[in-house]
Amino acid sequence: MTELERFEELLESDQSDPEIQYQLGLCYLRGEGVGQDSQAAERWFRRAAEQGHSGAMACLDSAKPKERSLPSLTEETLADWCGAAEDGDAEAQYQAALFFLNQWQGRGGEADAERYLSMAVEQGHPSACLTLAERRMSAGRDQEAVELLRNAADCGLVEAMTHLGMCCGEGRGVEQDRIEAEAWFIRAAELGGAEEKLALARRYKTGDLVDVSPGRALSWMRQAKAAGMEDAEERFYAEEMAQKKISAKLEELLSRAQGGDIDAQLELGELYADGDGPVEQDPAQSVKWFRQAAGQGDASAQNELGHCYKNGKGVEQDLYQALEWFRLAAGQGYADAQNEIGIFFQMGWAGLASDLTEAAAWFLRAAENGSLYGAYNYALFCDNGWGVEQNHKTAVYWYKKAAEQGMAAAQCDLGLCYETGSGVEQDQARAVELYRLAAEQGFDTAQ
Repeated sequence: MTELERFEELLESDQSDPEIQYQLGLCYLRGEGVGQDSQAAERWFRRAAEQGHSGAMACLDSAKPKERSLPSLTEETLADWCGAAEDGDAEAQYQAALFFLNQWQGRGGEADAERYLSMAVEQGHPSACLTLAERRMSAGRDQEAVELLRNAADCGLVEAMTHLGMCCGEGRGVEQDRIEAEAWFIRAAELGGAEEKLALARRYKTGDLVDVSPGRALSWMRQAKAAGMEDAEERFYAEEMAQKKISAKLEELLSRAQGGDIDAQLELGELYADGDGPVEQDPAQSVKWFRQAAGQGDASAQNELGHCYKNGKGVEQDLYQALEWFRLAAGQGYADAQNEIGIFFQMGWAGLASDLTEAAAWFLRAAENGSLYGAYNYALFCDNGWGVEQNHKTAVYWYKKAAEQGMAAAQCDLGLCYETGSGVEQDQARAVELYRLAAEQGFDTAQ
């Protein structure tokens, strides 16, 4: 067999085999069947060495230039690491790239990080291949990422194998192939630790990019336990146990609610209103349970029922019914209901004549009882002289109450007071601070 034939045979062999990688490295090192290329030789030796091949390790050691002793990588010692990176030290290139990515965000280090990662990749550094692959994927350059992941996976990097399996299973950067995806997941589980074994077990259990297989799932769960994960079984069945607990809690909640427990009725009403946890959103069921609690005189439920009628959620919209329920809750001092009645008087809804004076009185009651919206609405009325004598100082007082609770509109209006000196001593810096708080919540006027 000629040297060329032997080299071509090696290329057609399993290139993830460390012995094949080692022999390819020798071919490139000696120029047997291919042009002599020390960098290509080093890449193949590094792949084999990553999998523990002693011959490849020896070749790498003999080819190493005299290593410089580098201190721990810090901002102060970065220059030393960059020097080593520029001299061709692959590990220095990788570590310097990570430092630039993590510590020099927005300081111009991005380009050098990319350059050093690319230099390390050229030398076959597996972790550099993985890091650059992750960056390529986040940029939508999936085909480049897959090639880099293959390089890292061939070097035995378990995390790269998992990523590659996901790419194959999802058809990301490569033609979708669930068989190849499964092969990579299995290889990652075989070479990895307990976490990788349990991850594969859960994939087989749920059919995540592999076909469902209870037998394989249980087998890999047992292997994870044998690898030292004492709670492997508990974690494997975590979803089922959680669902059982949720179902048991729902049954207990229904039992209490049907027995007249107001707290349980309120909780069920909220669960059905939001579609949280064990139930799907069902406005009609929400109304049913709020009505039962409201019928027992609970102010919170009466207020919720008022909102259901006001917004037509679970019942046909009926502002008259909404007002009646708000009145019942407000009569018990429920602040949110008092604010709602203020809105009804302001807007002239449900047969009420529009009455700003009456609206202001209700907003004040709500504000004094701790309503965020009552405080803001009363501040607006005082600021503009709607239904009350105009008083900017009083407006500032109530704007502050709402702003302190994080209300963006109140923060913005209070900022305007500070900007213009309306009801408070003018303070441009404080105005900017308040505008910024509101703007960060997406309030466009403040922005």
